[in-house]
Amino acid sequence: MIELKWAKAIENGVSNFRGDLMGFPESLSYNNSYYISSYGCPSCASQPLYKLRVRGAVTTFQGNLLQAFNLFTCSKCKIFLCSVGQPGEVNNFTSIPLSSYALITSPASTESGYMKFLTYTNQFKNG
Repeated sequence: MIELKWAKAIENGVSNFRGDLMGFPESLSYNNSYYISSYGCPSCASQPLYKLRVRGAVTTFQGNLLQAFNLFTCSKCKIFLCSVGQPGEVNNFTSIPLSSYALITSPASTESGYMKFLTYTNQFKNG
């Protein structure tokens, strides 16, 4: 179970990133599980989101059990986002875009806290 504290859900709040996709933040260079996505951070809008495939890992939001499709992070804002579906809905052939519905965490308060979250989420990599 992915036990991140989801602060809120956003609908249609994540769009494609229009900036430079060639950089890779130092904080993520120690973690080879995340890779660049085409989405931009809905919080700062200045950074792309980095993605971790988690296909089918379980998480909860407001007491509801959900299946995670992908986890995303913004290294600048130190937030995590998750595309989710209903139990039984997620598999390797499913496509659940982050742009339509996303869970989002509050920012990690420190760089070391953010690094701990990155390390924690690695265990859910699937694909």
